This record gives sequence, C-alpha cells and structure tokens, in this order.
Amino acid sequence: MHPGRGADQADASRPGGERRRFSAVSAHTGFTGARNIFNGRFGFFELYQPNGYDASVLLRDLGTAFRGEALSYKPYPCGRPLHAAIDAALIARAQLKIERPDDIGSVTIEADPAGHSDQFGRGLTKRRPTQVVEAQFAQPFLVATALVHGKVGIAEVDGLGDASVLSLSDRIAGVARDHRPRGSLSITVQRTDGRLVTVEASDPIGSPEKPLTNAQLEAKLRDCARNAVQPLSDVNLDGLLAAIGRLETLPDARELMTAFAG
Repeated sequence: MHPGRGADQADASRPGGERRRFSAVSAHTGFTGARNIFNGRFGFFELYQPNGYDASVLLRDLGTAFRGEALSYKPYPCGRPLHAAIDAALIARAQLKIERPDDIGSVTIEADPAGHSDQFGRGLTKRRPTQVVEAQFAQPFLVATALVHGKVGIAEVDGLGDASVLSLSDRIAGVARDHRPRGSLSITVQRTDGRLVTVEASDPIGSPEKPLTNAQLEAKLRDCARNAVQPLSDVNLDGLLAAIGRLETLPDARELMTAFAG
C-alpha cells in the first residue's frame, strides 16, 4: 500500500472498489434490498411471465430433485451453440494426429441450410473477426483455432491476428444439406497426406450428457484466473482449489474468499 494511503482509498481505486464501499456503508446504515423479488409488482414473474405463472414449481421436488445436475458448463469462452463444432474439430485433430497447421489440407463443415447461412452467409467477420465478441460467435474462426492450437481458451479466442488460424479459416468450406436436422453439423478434415476423417457433432462437452471432468473444470478455472483483470497467483489458486476440495467440511465460506483478497 502507498505510504499514508488508507485501506478505504486503496479499495476504492480497484475495479468496483467504490461500489463495494458504497454497498457496505448502505448496509451498515440499514438500507435493504427489494422485497418480494419473485412475485412482487416489479418482480421476476411480472417481468418474464406477465400472462400468469405457477409459483409452486419453485418448491416442487425440493430436496429430492437437484436441478444443478442438469446445468451445462462451457469449456470454451464462446457462444454455446458453437461448442459442438469445436468438440468435433478437436476430435478430428486428435484422430489425424495433427501437430502443425501445415498438416491440414482441407476442412469442410456440413450443416443444415439455416446453420450454414448463419455462419457462411454473414460476410468476412465469421472468418476474420475484428473483435473478441465477433470471434466468440464465428464458427470458421473457432474451428480453425481448435485445429491449429488443439485448444480454445481465452488467449486463443483473443488471437484475432493469428496468421495460421486466419489462413486456415479462409480455406474452410461450408456445405448446406437440406436433409440435415436443424442445428446439426459434421466436420471433415483431410491431412495433406490424403488421410481424412469426418466427425458428426453431438451433445457438446459440458452438457448433462457429457459432464466436464474435475480436471476440465480445474483447467477452465485456471484459464479464467490467469486472464482476470487482477490475475490470481498460482499459490492462491492452489489454495482455492484445495478449499473447494474440502467444501463440505469448511466451517464457513471465508476460506474460499481468501484467494481473492490479493
């Protein structure tokens, strides 16, 4: 801390610090939040179900059905509808033992007409995005990224100027098939030596049908921690993971927060 600088000043200078201080002071003086957040006049149901709702659904099967088990977790930092294509590209890469961009001769993505039009009929930004948000929804760019790097993390999606990725992305062919169910696709990758493989996309990794392993969840956490505005050190991250491993025996949640204290 800078000599003579108070803790409040230091916290206020951090991202969101002033908001945290204001929230703490408001709570201390007795300021409360909204009441009846679900069924109040300005509540959730009125906003999203203005034509009527059944609030009893909230408590139905409480304690016996655990809805969290049906959640999907995104392994890649991009639009969820594109994850199945990335999975297929990574499978093809592994099956063909691709190690370098020069190993890749051609790539073809076959999809239903609507899916094809969405990705191959929208102009150059699907192949050469100019900003990260465009990259997160650009199928040719993301498939090329997966094939070139063998992974799609935060740094890879942010690699808008990666010459190897852009070169491959420019060469990816898209084919529309009328017989395909909406949302389905396959990826065919051919090596320069002639070997090829076609992978049909299926339920994406991270879905209830294909849940992430603990190792995959840890890899996602580490990628996010490395790329945070205030990156977590390896020591703090290791401590956080150790605390998560003991979650059911922790006396309170403060140990989980220690890693974020700086």
